[in-house]
Amino acid sequence: MATDSSNNGNNNRHHQHHHHGVRAVATTTTDPRRNEKRAVAARGAAGALALSVLAVVLQSAATATPAWGYFTNPDAGTAAEKGYFGPWRQCKFLLYGRERCGQGVSRFQPVLAVWVAGLAAAAASTLLAILVGLAVLQLAMASSAKKVVISYSTALIGKVALATLATSLAIVAASLFALQTDDRANSFVVSRGEAFYMQIKYIEYLDEYVIARVEILKRLKVRRVHDRRSIKWLKGHLILAEEDDEDNDEEDDEEDDEDDDDNDDDNDDSFAGVL
Repeated sequence: MATDSSNNGNNNRHHQHHHHGVRAVATTTTDPRRNEKRAVAARGAAGALALSVLAVVLQSAATATPAWGYFTNPDAGTAAEKGYFGPWRQCKFLLYGRERCGQGVSRFQPVLAVWVAGLAAAAASTLLAILVGLAVLQLAMASSAKKVVISYSTALIGKVALATLATSLAIVAASLFALQTDDRANSFVVSRGEAFYMQIKYIEYLDEYVIARVEILKRLKVRRVHDRRSIKWLKGHLILAEEDDEDNDEEDDEEDDEDDDDNDDDNDDSFAGVL
């Protein structure tokens, strides 16, 4: 009986040592790759944060710049007026480099679409500010490999959605401002200002930003599908390996039982001879 318990203990220790060895090998082989992926994800998140900050700076600058357009009526003679305007402000140039700003300073009056364009641009800036917040969370999760408030994929999808909405609002803002044309009734000629062209450049930049984020989402989806297939394949092989180990253990146990029976028979015979 002491021999049986010692054999069973050795088999169990051998079986546990085999599984612990496999787990140790798996851990040592995956940790370097996991750390490398974490470092790459952190660098990518830092780059995305920088791009997000640049986007909100560009959009905010375009929204806050007062000179969305210029107006002038050169054919008015001594009553000629020059100035600039935007969604929030209208100013007329005076002599000696002075300006006069406010409502009713000029006979030129912007259309309502200009004010609505300013609202759309301000909304785009707000969405981009939220996008920067998500980029900060994404960087924190990529650096720590832990969930921070929301999941990593949710943050990435949210960034794409916010960037898409911000781009749409920027396009709406530029389109609405383009409705402001020459005021022929009062002989005013309108030209586009710096803020309008900044808005156009921002739209081009944000389009590229959205396209890049969508490509990342596609790659992430493909990688997840590949990882799931790899996990299923690995699980299948592990199950087969465990079944082989169990079969080998059962065969070893049967052989040990047969040896024990033979030893018991021999012992019985020996005791019978003594008696």
